[in-house]
Formats: sequence, structure tokens, C-alpha cells
Amino acid sequence: MSFYTLKHKTMQCPLWPTKVTITGKYRLRDDGTAYLAVTECEIVQNLRLPKKKQDKRLALFRYCRIDDCPCLKDFPKDITLL
Repeated sequence: MSFYTLKHKTMQCPLWPTKVTITGKYRLRDDGTAYLAVTECEIVQNLRLPKKKQDKRLALFRYCRIDDCPCLKDFPKDITLL
């Protein structure tokens, strides 16, 4: 069974004129460290939700064309939790 921890950062979106929350999901190791498994922007997360569950604040941002977004690269690859 895998356990994860999340880190969040608020950054200026390079595509849209708004601040967005970027989430880094870290998979825990047995030695008290964790490695970066995935990063995701709240705009992309919102687009994947059904229309009824989408955040109204993010409704104006209907796409993300930046495949290599610099915001997603701003997390360390490994962290120590202890």
C-alpha cells in the first residue's frame, strides 16, 4: 500500500492572468523521505471535473496549452519528512 503527501505552491500562471495553486504529490518511502510522483495545476484539475463540480472561479480558463509549464517544475525531486 502506498502513502502520499501533498505540497502546494501558489504561482502566477504563465498563460492566464491569475494566480494558481500547483500541487506536488510525493510518494512516501520507508526511511522518512519521499519522491515527487506527479505535479498538477488547479486549472488542469478543474477541467477534468464534471461541469457541476467545477470551480466557478476557474471556469474562464477553458484550456491549458503549455505542455512544458515552468510552474510544474518548481518542486524538489526528493523531500525529507522527519
